[in-house]
Amino acid sequence: MGKQWVEFLVTMLVCLLAAAPFVVAGLRSPSPPWRWMLIGLSALVVVLTTCATGLDSIFGFRQPDWLHWNWIGKLAAIATIALLEMALPEGGLRKSGMLSLPARDSWRPVALCLVVCALVGGSAAFDPDLPADGETLAFQSLMPSLSEEPVYRAMVPTLLIRALGSPWKVGGAFVGWWWPGIAVLFGAGHGIAWSFDAGLKFAAVPFVFTGVVALWLGWLAVRCGSLWPCLLAHTLLNATGRAIVAVSRLL
Repeated sequence: MGKQWVEFLVTMLVCLLAAAPFVVAGLRSPSPPWRWMLIGLSALVVVLTTCATGLDSIFGFRQPDWLHWNWIGKLAAIATIALLEMALPEGGLRKSGMLSLPARDSWRPVALCLVVCALVGGSAAFDPDLPADGETLAFQSLMPSLSEEPVYRAMVPTLLIRALGSPWKVGGAFVGWWWPGIAVLFGAGHGIAWSFDAGLKFAAVPFVFTGVVALWLGWLAVRCGSLWPCLLAHTLLNATGRAIVAVSRLL
């Protein structure tokens, strides 16, 4: 377990360092005196939930052989998110959008985002090697969105908004340096890995694609004041193509 821990910590450090320049840039603007505590808490949320996701690879926790996807790790991450949410004051939880429905004037950007995500996700159906069995479809429909969106589109933005502020108005949503910072962090988490055997590996396509998705969903969460469209958009990206393939096999 020691080797896996070192690989995990190095990977997390590289990902956090990738986002650090945006946080530093945000610190140049007037910020509350407790900003470093808020920044540290946001990093802790990312580390704890990522650590929970890696129950099998980091802690050696084995799930049943009949499961082919990381159900245990994702469920552990969701449970960790729930515990962290309970630690937030009610006001902070409401500000994160986890308890709110989309604002009435946000239906157009929400609808556009969902349509684009369905089209992009559906394009994966053209991949002849795309796995679309029942377990895969169920996992991709639920686990990634439920374990990632509350972290990167709700909890971490809520903390960093208080630390760095949101001085820019983009398309009707107020954002700040935390916005590209979280996008880079999200992209790095999908495109960067380090191990003793292979060293530092960087996958440009996942990094860019997930980073752009994080930018859009981060903006959408602020624009509509709710996490729910982001959850649905993430699910459409991951599962639409697999659902098309599964249905086509039944016909």
